[in-house]
Amino acid sequence: MGGLRVDALRPCSIGVLKAANLPRPHEVYTATLLANGHVLIAAGDDGSSDYLTDTICFDPVVNAWRRVSQLRAGREYCTATLLAHGGTLLAGGDGSGGHLASTERFDSATNRWQPAAAMLEARYLHSATELADGRMLVAGGAGRHAALASAEIFSLTA
Repeated sequence: MGGLRVDALRPCSIGVLKAANLPRPHEVYTATLLANGHVLIAAGDDGSSDYLTDTICFDPVVNAWRRVSQLRAGREYCTATLLAHGGTLLAGGDGSGGHLASTERFDSATNRWQPAAAMLEARYLHSATELADGRMLVAGGAGRHAALASAEIFSLTA
């Protein structure tokens, strides 16, 4: 097997260019375009059902990946929402202990994850949207036993 391949597109160009391979396999992860043009890859699994705590960033200028800090909880099927202040919020998902209500906030200035306020209900495969006032709306997804119709609004600080 030839390993993983990631292709990058250059704006205003035709064709596909080879991008650097991921440092390790990732599936069911999140990818968030940061304000600095880097792409933050978080969560997911490595194809063998290991929940990843790895976080990596892709720099398209130098065509390279670099490792950043670890998540506090490995998870997959979570959401990653780019926040107005430039951070990223990872919410919910499925982890080794089951479905998660926890959230973590990535600070792109320090490249560190910090715990944030937990959701009321554990969920995965949901949506998460930052509202104009900075609170988060999470809706739907799947919970402990079935699909969810519930939604909640919460502040990122306790």
